[in-house]
Amino acid sequence: MCSNRNTEEADFDVPLSAWCRFSYIKGRVVITGLVEASCIADDGRVQPGDILDTVNGVSLHDASKGVVLSVLRRGRGKPIVLKVVKAIGRDGHPFPPLAPYYDFLRQEVPNFCPSAYLMQRTNDVADGKQMVDGRLMYCLQYLGVRQLGQDSGVESLSKIIANLLDSHPAAVDVLFDIRETRVISTIKSTSKILFEHTYPDIASVGRYLGSPLSFAYSICIGDDLKGKNRFRCYLFQAATKECSEEIVKRIATGFSRTRWSV
Repeated sequence: MCSNRNTEEADFDVPLSAWCRFSYIKGRVVITGLVEASCIADDGRVQPGDILDTVNGVSLHDASKGVVLSVLRRGRGKPIVLKVVKAIGRDGHPFPPLAPYYDFLRQEVPNFCPSAYLMQRTNDVADGKQMVDGRLMYCLQYLGVRQLGQDSGVESLSKIIANLLDSHPAAVDVLFDIRETRVISTIKSTSKILFEHTYPDIASVGRYLGSPLSFAYSICIGDDLKGKNRFRCYLFQAATKECSEEIVKRIATGFSRTRWSV
């Protein structure tokens, strides 16, 4: 079912900042691009081609130029709430009623190409990603967890990954969701959350050169009897090397963005 309607599922808070580019087309506000590395780009729930339906409860139907910025200025310094009409539904297919807006949009923004964008989304699914409830998730294999002791550095992480791979662990198919403040692993067959960790909990993340598809991250699990931190390592395998690299970079970016809250 396509989520092209005003529902609570389409609502979420984002910080008031320069987060996207948009154009006014036939009385609607069409998102034409996202600011790279912004919270809204990393969150993944808003994509180029989506239509802004309301901002902070203000309807954008028949909107004229300047309305969005006016609403944003009134809410400066506070989170804002968006409702969007999705370009791509939960079934992974484009929403046909939006096609006329894209025809007009190509006249104003020649570089915007919905067909290329939709093609990219299709390829993403084939390359180990999947659309779930309007979010793009990574299809991974969870290979297990190991104790790291007191050292969460890169060398310790690499050794643990190598040892765990040598043990040929049983794999669990999971959907890996990278959100604004945390990562969530969900068992694919049951939709049950296996575990989730906030970025401030993550001590390190990295890949193992001996297995380009594999990556791992460590979290602090508390202090030992001597008051020193102890760490635990979670190991995954992606469908492609590119996916593995992308995930590591996104986790590192998320940690950098939230480190002030540690």
